Amino acid sequence: MKKRLLLMLFMLLMFVIFALTLPTRPPTFYPTPSPGDEEDIPRGACRMSDLGGAATWQAAAGGALSGRLTLTLYGESGCSLQGRPRIRILPGDGEALPVDLVIPLDDSAPQLLSLSPRASAHADFEWRNACGDAPDADLRLEVTLPGHPGKLLVPVTDPNGNALRNTPACDAPDEPSTLAVKALVSGAE
Repeated sequence: MKKRLLLMLFMLLMFVIFALTLPTRPPTFYPTPSPGDEEDIPRGACRMSDLGGAATWQAAAGGALSGRLTLTLYGESGCSLQGRPRIRILPGDGEALPVDLVIPLDDSAPQLLSLSPRASAHADFEWRNACGDAPDADLRLEVTLPGHPGKLLVPVTDPNGNALRNTPACDAPDEPSTLAVKALVSGAE
């Protein structure tokens, strides 16, 4: 009984820590230089300028980093999202790290998600095999979504809000670094 109570208290503490790390306001919106504008998105689809992001990762098996990108709707009315985010990893200088995007084998097909204001969706990802010089600046994710012009720059932080710049282990120097990104699913948990 005592162990169960301690486990429940630990889970509650982890939930509170996670809730405190959610962004309180949306980040700056960076429009893409394409001819299309946000007016070209399908009716009811979320506008990138109405979304805020949070990202974190931690060490996983085999030297990989296992992470989560959370997108929260800060707009005044509900909207929809669908697909797998395209993520580029950026150090402070803004030049994307050389990472190949791959689709995880255990991922399901992207579903159409309906978000109400302040609701969230998340996508889990795994980064493997980063060889070369370690970044000398905090890392950010540049996030784009299929069919949604614009992008979000999302800082990568630990549960306490401290910026991260760690990279996965270099397991195979002759192989590319990979980032496996799952499709968006509802909720922030």
